[in-house]
Amino acid sequence: MSGGDRVTLAEVGGRAAGMLICADIQFPELSWYLVAKGAELILCPSLTWNSRGEHRVRTGCRARAIENQLFVVMSPLVGSSGLPSDAPMYAVGEAVLATPVDKTFGINDGLLAISGSRTEETVLFGDLDFDLLAQSRAKPEAPGLALQRPDLYAKLLAE
Repeated sequence: MSGGDRVTLAEVGGRAAGMLICADIQFPELSWYLVAKGAELILCPSLTWNSRGEHRVRTGCRARAIENQLFVVMSPLVGSSGLPSDAPMYAVGEAVLATPVDKTFGINDGLLAISGSRTEETVLFGDLDFDLLAQSRAKPEAPGLALQRPDLYAKLLAE
């Protein structure tokens, strides 16, 4: 495998959605780009084989939902595919649906839904209320997207 040079934005259910795979969610710049292009949802499939990896991806998902005032869905692989054949990997992870953490959503930990299992396949359901997301973005409880300073970030990077 090798890293790509593009970040994907597509329409899912009539909404702009980006995809950041596994560790990609740990780089805020990628989600900033997606939001600047109109993303309201980020999908994050992942493959982690220990609790540390799972928590890194989950923490990244929750942080990106807060920073960018959008929904983030973490969908980890669980179990083993039998690959590689000489040392099959066993993946763990709990699926989550993260929201912004503010009074508009009224979910103090920002977790709209959690799969409930780290080691078994499950189906995660959650209603994504994009009208509520628009309200959250319009009147954020904490500093929101309107306070981002891309001009300052570019200046600081240039120094």
